[in-house]
Amino acid sequence: MKVLLAPEEEAWVVPKAAAEGVSVQRLLVESAMPEGRPSLLARRALYREFLAVARDLHGACVNLNQLTHIAHVRRDIPSGADEVLAEVRGAGKRMAELAALLTAAGGGSRGEARR
Repeated sequence: MKVLLAPEEEAWVVPKAAAEGVSVQRLLVESAMPEGRPSLLARRALYREFLAVARDLHGACVNLNQLTHIAHVRRDIPSGADEVLAEVRGAGKRMAELAALLTAAGGGSRGEARR
């Protein structure tokens, strides 16, 4: 199938596709998908957010590990431990939410059977 775009349409579509990291054809296909079906673009956005939260969780866990070490050495809970623990819990909760969204969006493992 061939789609012809007016110059003003092309001026909008080409940069939009480039910004999303997909071809013009993929952007047009995704735009035409029925509601309720997760698009490649939506799944990519979820993957990006999941990876960002994973980085945040890793950083918070490193901080918690450092505070735990200090607590063992000093035999006292250092200040800031409550905040770091809250960050770990919040990031873990958000990761679980995103994992559920990715599963619902068909973002399971590549070897997983699809229906």
